Amino acid sequence: MGLPLCMTHYFLISVDAKDRVGVGLFIAVVSGLCAGIAGAVIGSGLLKVLHWAGFNDPLNIYKIYFSVVLLLLIPAFLAVYRLQKFEDWEISDVLGLVFAPRDIRALFLINKLESVTTPDKENENINKLARAPSCLSEKKLLHYMDSPLFFVRAKAMNALQQMPFGEKAKEALIHELEFGEHTTAYIAASLLGEKGVTKAIPLLIKALDSKDNFLRGKAMLSLARLKEASAYQRIEQIFKESDNPRIIAHGAAALVEIGDPEALALLLDKAVCLTTLNTAKEARKEILLAIARIAGIEDGFYKFLKLYKKDRDEGVSYLMEWLNSLNDDKMCPDFKDALSKYYSRNIGHSEIVELLLKLTEAKKRKMIVTIDEFLKNTDANLLYPKLLYCIVAVFRKNGSL
Repeated sequence: MGLPLCMTHYFLISVDAKDRVGVGLFIAVVSGLCAGIAGAVIGSGLLKVLHWAGFNDPLNIYKIYFSVVLLLLIPAFLAVYRLQKFEDWEISDVLGLVFAPRDIRALFLINKLESVTTPDKENENINKLARAPSCLSEKKLLHYMDSPLFFVRAKAMNALQQMPFGEKAKEALIHELEFGEHTTAYIAASLLGEKGVTKAIPLLIKALDSKDNFLRGKAMLSLARLKEASAYQRIEQIFKESDNPRIIAHGAAALVEIGDPEALALLLDKAVCLTTLNTAKEARKEILLAIARIAGIEDGFYKFLKLYKKDRDEGVSYLMEWLNSLNDDKMCPDFKDALSKYYSRNIGHSEIVELLLKLTEAKKRKMIVTIDEFLKNTDANLLYPKLLYCIVAVFRKNGSL
Protein backbone atom coordinates (compact mmCIF):
# COMPACT_ATOMS: atom_id res chain seq x y z
CA MET A 1 0.00 0.00 0.00
CA GLY A 2 2.94 2.32 0.54
CA LEU A 3 3.71 3.01 -3.12
CA PRO A 4 0.07 3.74 -4.12
CA LEU A 5 -0.21 6.18 -1.19
CA CYS A 6 3.00 7.93 -2.28
CA MET A 7 1.62 8.37 -5.78
CA THR A 8 -1.90 9.51 -4.73
CA HIS A 9 -0.88 13.19 -4.71
CA TYR A 10 0.44 12.88 -8.27
CA PHE A 11 -2.63 10.98 -9.37
CA LEU A 12 -5.17 13.48 -8.01
CA ILE A 13 -3.47 16.50 -9.60
CA SER A 14 -2.48 14.91 -12.91
CA VAL A 15 -5.86 13.34 -13.75
CA ASP A 16 -8.82 15.52 -14.70
CA ALA A 17 -11.56 15.62 -12.04
CA LYS A 18 -14.13 14.10 -14.41
CA ASP A 19 -11.78 11.20 -15.23
CA ARG A 20 -10.61 10.31 -11.73
CA VAL A 21 -13.26 7.69 -10.99
CA GLY A 22 -12.77 5.87 -14.26
CA VAL A 23 -8.97 6.06 -14.17
CA GLY A 24 -8.97 5.08 -10.50
CA LEU A 25 -11.09 1.98 -11.18
CA PHE A 26 -8.88 1.07 -14.13
CA ILE A 27 -5.72 1.36 -12.05
CA ALA A 28 -7.31 -0.60 -9.18
CA VAL A 29 -8.37 -3.43 -11.50
CA VAL A 30 -5.03 -3.61 -13.31
CA SER A 31 -2.92 -3.34 -10.14
CA GLY A 32 -5.12 -5.93 -8.39
CA LEU A 33 -4.80 -8.28 -11.33
CA CYS A 34 -1.02 -7.84 -11.46
CA ALA A 35 -0.71 -8.28 -7.69
CA GLY A 36 -2.82 -11.46 -7.81
CA ILE A 37 -0.74 -12.94 -10.61
CA ALA A 38 2.51 -11.97 -8.88
CA GLY A 39 1.32 -13.45 -5.57
CA ALA A 40 0.16 -16.67 -7.17
CA VAL A 41 3.17 -17.20 -9.40
CA ILE A 42 6.13 -15.48 -7.71
CA GLY A 43 4.99 -15.63 -4.06
CA SER A 44 3.83 -19.23 -3.97
CA GLY A 45 6.71 -20.30 -6.17
CA LEU A 46 9.21 -18.68 -3.80
CA LEU A 47 7.65 -20.37 -0.78
CA LYS A 48 7.84 -23.76 -2.49
CA VAL A 49 11.47 -23.20 -3.45
CA LEU A 50 12.36 -22.32 0.14
CA HIS A 51 10.55 -25.42 1.39
CA TRP A 52 12.39 -27.64 -1.11
CA ALA A 53 15.66 -26.00 -0.09
CA GLY A 54 15.26 -27.43 3.41
CA PHE A 55 13.86 -24.44 5.30
CA ASN A 56 11.25 -26.19 7.48
CA ASP A 57 10.84 -23.54 10.14
CA PRO A 58 7.81 -21.38 9.06
CA LEU A 59 9.25 -18.32 10.79
CA ASN A 60 12.55 -18.54 8.90
CA ILE A 61 10.71 -19.15 5.61
CA TYR A 62 8.68 -15.96 5.97
CA LYS A 63 11.71 -13.95 7.09
CA ILE A 64 13.50 -14.91 3.88
CA TYR A 65 10.32 -14.45 1.85
CA PHE A 66 9.74 -10.86 2.98
CA SER A 67 13.45 -10.05 2.63
CA VAL A 68 13.27 -11.06 -1.05
CA VAL A 69 10.09 -9.01 -1.51
CA LEU A 70 11.85 -6.00 0.04
CA LEU A 71 14.76 -6.38 -2.37
CA LEU A 72 12.34 -6.51 -5.31
CA LEU A 73 10.67 -3.31 -4.11
CA ILE A 74 13.92 -1.34 -3.81
CA PRO A 75 13.88 -0.24 -7.52
CA ALA A 76 10.33 1.07 -7.05
CA PHE A 77 11.35 2.97 -3.90
CA LEU A 78 14.30 4.50 -5.77
CA ALA A 79 12.03 5.59 -8.64
CA VAL A 80 9.67 7.33 -6.18
CA TYR A 81 12.61 8.90 -4.36
CA ARG A 82 13.92 10.40 -7.61
CA LEU A 83 10.60 12.10 -8.34
CA GLN A 84 10.80 15.84 -7.83
CA LYS A 85 8.07 17.89 -6.20
CA PHE A 86 5.00 17.81 -8.40
CA GLU A 87 4.71 21.57 -8.75
CA ASP A 88 8.00 21.53 -10.69
CA TRP A 89 6.41 19.39 -13.45
CA GLU A 90 3.60 20.09 -15.85
CA ILE A 91 0.57 17.80 -15.88
CA SER A 92 1.37 16.71 -19.44
CA ASP A 93 4.84 15.65 -18.31
CA VAL A 94 3.43 13.33 -15.65
CA LEU A 95 0.84 11.88 -18.00
CA GLY A 96 3.72 11.20 -20.37
CA LEU A 97 5.07 8.71 -17.83
CA VAL A 98 1.83 6.72 -18.09
CA PHE A 99 1.30 6.75 -21.82
CA ALA A 100 4.89 6.85 -23.13
CA PRO A 101 7.43 5.05 -20.92
CA ARG A 102 10.25 6.12 -23.24
CA ASP A 103 9.60 9.71 -22.10
CA ILE A 104 10.85 8.88 -18.60
CA ARG A 105 14.45 9.22 -19.73
CA ALA A 106 13.76 12.51 -21.48
CA LEU A 107 11.82 13.86 -18.50
CA PHE A 108 14.60 13.22 -15.99
CA LEU A 109 17.11 14.69 -18.45
CA ILE A 110 15.02 17.83 -18.97
CA ASN A 111 14.66 18.43 -15.24
CA LYS A 112 18.44 18.27 -14.88
CA LEU A 113 19.07 20.89 -17.56
CA GLU A 114 19.38 24.49 -16.47
CA SER A 115 17.06 27.04 -18.08
CA VAL A 116 19.84 29.52 -18.86
CA THR A 117 23.47 28.53 -19.19
CA THR A 118 26.56 29.05 -21.39
CA PRO A 119 26.50 28.51 -25.20
CA ASP A 120 28.79 25.49 -24.93
CA LYS A 121 26.62 23.96 -22.23
CA GLU A 122 23.47 24.59 -24.29
CA ASN A 123 25.16 22.93 -27.25
CA GLU A 124 25.93 19.91 -25.06
CA ASN A 125 22.35 19.84 -23.75
CA ILE A 126 20.95 19.84 -27.30
CA ASN A 127 23.12 16.83 -28.15
CA LYS A 128 21.70 14.98 -25.15
CA LEU A 129 18.11 15.86 -26.07
CA ALA A 130 18.67 14.70 -29.66
CA ARG A 131 19.64 11.29 -28.30
CA ALA A 132 16.36 11.11 -26.36
CA PRO A 133 13.73 11.87 -29.05
CA SER A 134 10.40 12.64 -27.38
CA CYS A 135 7.64 15.24 -27.35
CA LEU A 136 9.12 16.32 -24.00
CA SER A 137 12.54 16.85 -25.60
CA GLU A 138 10.83 18.94 -28.28
CA LYS A 139 9.58 21.43 -25.69
CA LYS A 140 13.06 21.99 -24.32
CA LEU A 141 14.53 22.35 -27.81
CA LEU A 142 12.02 25.11 -28.55
CA HIS A 143 13.51 26.96 -25.59
CA TYR A 144 16.95 26.77 -27.22
CA MET A 145 15.55 28.12 -30.49
CA ASP A 146 15.26 31.50 -28.73
CA SER A 147 19.03 31.65 -28.38
CA PRO A 148 20.72 34.77 -29.81
CA LEU A 149 23.47 32.53 -31.24
CA PHE A 150 23.06 31.12 -34.76
CA PHE A 151 24.83 27.82 -34.08
CA VAL A 152 22.65 27.08 -31.01
CA ARG A 153 19.41 27.78 -32.91
CA ALA A 154 20.59 25.75 -35.91
CA LYS A 155 21.57 22.80 -33.75
CA ALA A 156 18.22 22.87 -31.93
CA MET A 157 16.34 22.83 -35.25
CA ASN A 158 18.43 19.97 -36.61
CA ALA A 159 17.69 18.01 -33.43
CA LEU A 160 13.95 18.63 -33.97
CA GLN A 161 14.20 16.71 -37.23
CA GLN A 162 14.54 13.45 -35.29
CA MET A 163 11.34 13.76 -33.25
CA PRO A 164 7.59 14.25 -33.74
CA PHE A 165 6.32 17.76 -34.43
CA GLY A 166 3.80 19.66 -32.29
CA GLU A 167 1.98 22.88 -33.11
CA LYS A 168 4.38 24.98 -31.04
CA ALA A 169 7.34 23.59 -32.99
CA LYS A 170 5.61 24.39 -36.29
CA GLU A 171 4.93 27.96 -35.18
CA ALA A 172 8.53 28.39 -34.02
CA LEU A 173 9.89 27.13 -37.35
CA ILE A 174 7.52 29.35 -39.34
CA HIS A 175 8.76 32.32 -37.29
CA GLU A 176 12.36 31.31 -38.03
CA LEU A 177 11.53 30.99 -41.75
CA GLU A 178 10.07 34.50 -41.77
CA PHE A 179 12.82 36.28 -39.84
CA GLY A 180 15.91 34.07 -40.16
CA GLU A 181 17.04 34.92 -43.70
CA HIS A 182 20.81 34.39 -44.21
CA THR A 183 20.98 32.49 -40.89
CA THR A 184 18.64 29.64 -39.94
CA ALA A 185 15.66 30.18 -42.26
CA TYR A 186 16.93 27.54 -44.70
CA ILE A 187 16.90 24.87 -41.97
CA ALA A 188 13.34 25.85 -41.03
CA ALA A 189 12.28 25.72 -44.70
CA SER A 190 13.70 22.22 -45.06
CA LEU A 191 12.03 20.90 -41.89
CA LEU A 192 8.66 22.44 -42.73
CA GLY A 193 8.72 20.74 -46.13
CA GLU A 194 9.78 17.38 -44.71
CA LYS A 195 7.05 17.48 -42.06
CA GLY A 196 4.35 18.56 -44.53
CA VAL A 197 3.46 21.88 -42.86
CA THR A 198 1.21 23.50 -45.48
CA LYS A 199 0.75 26.58 -43.32
CA ALA A 200 4.30 27.60 -44.33
CA ILE A 201 3.53 27.67 -48.08
CA PRO A 202 3.04 31.49 -48.40
CA LEU A 203 6.40 32.16 -46.74
CA LEU A 204 8.11 29.45 -48.80
CA ILE A 205 6.79 31.03 -52.01
CA LYS A 206 8.10 34.40 -50.83
CA ALA A 207 11.48 32.78 -50.10
CA LEU A 208 11.85 31.86 -53.79
CA ASP A 209 12.84 35.51 -54.39
CA SER A 210 15.26 35.67 -51.46
CA LYS A 211 18.89 36.63 -51.97
CA ASP A 212 19.85 33.80 -49.62
CA ASN A 213 20.64 30.92 -51.98
CA PHE A 214 20.56 28.40 -49.14
CA LEU A 215 16.98 29.48 -48.38
CA ARG A 216 15.91 29.62 -52.04
CA GLY A 217 17.11 26.08 -52.68
CA LYS A 218 15.35 24.64 -49.62
CA ALA A 219 12.18 26.59 -50.44
CA MET A 220 12.11 25.11 -53.96
CA LEU A 221 12.42 21.57 -52.65
CA SER A 222 9.93 22.06 -49.80
CA LEU A 223 7.27 23.54 -52.10
CA ALA A 224 7.67 20.56 -54.42
CA ARG A 225 7.32 18.17 -51.47
CA LEU A 226 4.20 20.03 -50.35
CA LYS A 227 2.77 19.64 -53.90
CA GLU A 228 2.15 23.39 -54.25
CA ALA A 229 1.34 23.50 -57.97
CA SER A 230 1.16 27.32 -58.09
CA ALA A 231 4.92 27.44 -57.45
CA TYR A 232 5.97 24.89 -60.09
CA GLN A 233 6.45 27.35 -62.94
CA ARG A 234 8.56 29.66 -60.77
CA ILE A 235 10.68 26.72 -59.55
CA GLU A 236 11.31 25.61 -63.13
CA GLN A 237 12.23 29.17 -64.14
CA ILE A 238 14.70 29.55 -61.27
CA PHE A 239 16.28 26.19 -62.10
CA LYS A 240 16.57 27.06 -65.78
CA GLU A 241 18.17 30.47 -65.22
CA SER A 242 20.47 29.74 -62.28
CA ASP A 243 24.18 28.90 -62.46
CA ASN A 244 24.52 28.45 -58.69
CA PRO A 245 25.39 24.82 -57.87
CA ARG A 246 23.23 24.81 -54.73
CA ILE A 247 20.16 26.14 -56.55
CA ILE A 248 20.73 23.68 -59.39
CA ALA A 249 21.04 20.70 -57.02
CA HIS A 250 17.91 21.59 -55.06
CA GLY A 251 16.05 22.51 -58.23
CA ALA A 252 16.84 19.11 -59.73
CA ALA A 253 15.54 17.38 -56.60
CA ALA A 254 12.42 19.57 -56.74
CA LEU A 255 11.77 18.65 -60.39
CA VAL A 256 11.93 14.97 -59.47
CA GLU A 257 9.39 15.58 -56.68
CA ILE A 258 7.12 17.50 -59.05
CA GLY A 259 7.18 14.68 -61.60
CA ASP A 260 6.10 17.01 -64.40
CA PRO A 261 6.47 15.62 -67.97
CA GLU A 262 8.61 18.65 -68.80
CA ALA A 263 10.98 17.94 -65.89
CA LEU A 264 13.08 15.47 -67.88
CA ALA A 265 13.51 17.94 -70.77
CA LEU A 266 14.58 20.69 -68.36
CA LEU A 267 17.10 18.40 -66.68
CA LEU A 268 18.59 17.26 -69.99
CA ASP A 269 18.95 20.85 -71.24
CA LYS A 270 20.57 21.90 -67.97
CA ALA A 271 22.98 18.95 -68.09
CA VAL A 272 24.29 20.30 -71.40
CA CYS A 273 24.38 23.94 -70.28
CA LEU A 274 26.56 22.99 -67.34
CA THR A 275 29.38 21.91 -69.65
CA THR A 276 30.02 25.60 -70.37
CA LEU A 277 29.66 26.85 -66.79
CA ASN A 278 32.83 26.19 -64.81
CA THR A 279 31.21 27.31 -61.54
CA ALA A 280 28.49 24.66 -61.82
CA LYS A 281 30.22 21.60 -63.25
CA GLU A 282 29.99 19.79 -59.91
CA ALA A 283 26.21 20.09 -60.11
CA ARG A 284 26.16 17.87 -63.20
CA LYS A 285 26.19 14.75 -61.05
CA GLU A 286 23.04 16.01 -59.29
CA ILE A 287 21.36 16.50 -62.67
CA LEU A 288 22.34 13.04 -63.91
CA LEU A 289 21.11 11.36 -60.73
CA ALA A 290 17.83 13.29 -60.98
CA ILE A 291 17.36 11.97 -64.53
CA ALA A 292 18.19 8.46 -63.32
CA ARG A 293 15.71 8.80 -60.47
CA ILE A 294 12.91 9.84 -62.82
CA ALA A 295 13.70 6.76 -64.92
CA GLY A 296 13.79 4.48 -61.87
CA ILE A 297 17.48 3.58 -62.17
CA GLU A 298 19.00 5.85 -59.52
CA ASP A 299 20.63 3.16 -57.34
CA GLY A 300 22.49 1.45 -60.17
CA PHE A 301 23.59 4.70 -61.81
CA TYR A 302 24.79 6.07 -58.47
CA LYS A 303 27.03 3.03 -58.05
CA PHE A 304 28.32 3.49 -61.59
CA LEU A 305 29.24 7.14 -60.93
CA LYS A 306 31.21 6.19 -57.82
CA LEU A 307 33.09 3.41 -59.60
CA TYR A 308 33.68 5.53 -62.71
CA LYS A 309 35.20 8.31 -60.62
CA LYS A 310 37.52 5.88 -58.87
CA ASP A 311 38.51 3.82 -61.93
CA ARG A 312 37.00 4.34 -65.39
CA ASP A 313 37.71 0.79 -66.56
CA GLU A 314 36.04 -0.65 -63.48
CA GLY A 315 33.12 1.76 -63.87
CA VAL A 316 32.46 0.85 -67.50
CA SER A 317 32.82 -2.86 -66.74
CA TYR A 318 30.11 -2.50 -64.10
CA LEU A 319 28.01 -0.41 -66.50
CA MET A 320 27.96 -3.14 -69.16
CA GLU A 321 26.88 -5.79 -66.64
CA TRP A 322 24.28 -3.46 -65.14
CA LEU A 323 22.84 -2.55 -68.55
CA ASN A 324 22.32 -6.23 -69.32
CA SER A 325 20.45 -6.70 -66.04
CA LEU A 326 18.07 -3.78 -66.62
CA ASN A 327 15.96 -5.71 -69.10
CA ASP A 328 15.17 -9.36 -69.69
CA ASP A 329 15.73 -8.95 -73.44
CA LYS A 330 19.28 -9.19 -74.71
CA MET A 331 20.96 -5.93 -75.63
CA CYS A 332 21.32 -5.21 -79.35
CA PRO A 333 24.74 -6.69 -80.35
CA ASP A 334 25.52 -3.80 -82.72
CA PHE A 335 24.87 -1.22 -80.03
CA LYS A 336 26.83 -3.17 -77.42
CA ASP A 337 29.79 -3.21 -79.80
CA ALA A 338 29.34 0.51 -80.54
CA LEU A 339 29.28 1.30 -76.81
CA SER A 340 32.61 -0.47 -76.35
CA LYS A 341 34.08 1.47 -79.27
CA TYR A 342 32.74 4.71 -77.82
CA TYR A 343 34.51 4.05 -74.51
CA SER A 344 37.72 3.22 -76.41
CA ARG A 345 37.24 6.50 -78.35
CA ASN A 346 37.14 4.70 -81.67
CA ILE A 347 33.84 6.47 -82.37
CA GLY A 348 32.61 9.85 -81.14
CA HIS A 349 29.47 11.39 -79.64
CA SER A 350 27.73 11.91 -82.97
CA GLU A 351 28.06 8.25 -84.01
CA ILE A 352 26.63 6.91 -80.74
CA VAL A 353 23.80 9.47 -80.86
CA GLU A 354 22.96 8.49 -84.44
CA LEU A 355 22.73 4.82 -83.48
CA LEU A 356 20.61 5.64 -80.41
CA LEU A 357 18.13 7.60 -82.53
CA LYS A 358 17.97 4.80 -85.09
CA LEU A 359 17.22 2.15 -82.46
CA THR A 360 14.57 4.23 -80.68
CA GLU A 361 12.80 5.95 -83.58
CA ALA A 362 9.84 3.53 -83.44
CA LYS A 363 9.35 3.90 -79.68
CA LYS A 364 6.39 6.01 -78.61
CA ARG A 365 6.85 6.17 -74.84
CA LYS A 366 6.89 9.74 -73.54
CA MET A 367 10.29 9.42 -71.87
CA ILE A 368 11.92 7.98 -75.00
CA VAL A 369 10.33 10.63 -77.24
CA THR A 370 11.55 13.40 -74.91
CA ILE A 371 15.14 12.13 -74.98
CA ASP A 372 15.05 11.61 -78.74
CA GLU A 373 13.92 15.23 -79.22
CA PHE A 374 16.74 16.37 -76.97
CA LEU A 375 19.34 14.38 -78.93
CA LYS A 376 18.06 15.68 -82.27
CA ASN A 377 18.18 19.31 -81.15
CA THR A 378 21.49 19.23 -79.29
CA ASP A 379 24.95 19.62 -80.76
CA ALA A 380 26.66 16.25 -80.22
CA ASN A 381 29.89 18.04 -79.28
CA LEU A 382 28.19 19.34 -76.12
CA LEU A 383 27.46 15.82 -74.89
CA TYR A 384 29.81 13.93 -72.58
CA PRO A 385 30.27 10.26 -71.58
CA LYS A 386 28.41 10.28 -68.22
CA LEU A 387 25.36 11.92 -69.79
CA LEU A 388 25.32 9.49 -72.71
CA TYR A 389 25.76 6.51 -70.39
CA CYS A 390 22.80 7.79 -68.36
CA ILE A 391 20.68 8.12 -71.51
CA VAL A 392 21.67 4.62 -72.63
CA ALA A 393 20.62 3.22 -69.25
CA VAL A 394 17.25 4.99 -69.49
CA PHE A 395 16.69 3.56 -72.98
CA ARG A 396 17.71 0.11 -71.82
CA LYS A 397 15.39 0.27 -68.82
CA ASN A 398 12.52 1.16 -71.16
CA GLY A 399 13.27 -1.72 -73.52
CA SER A 400 14.61 0.34 -76.40
CA LEU A 401 18.05 -1.26 -76.80
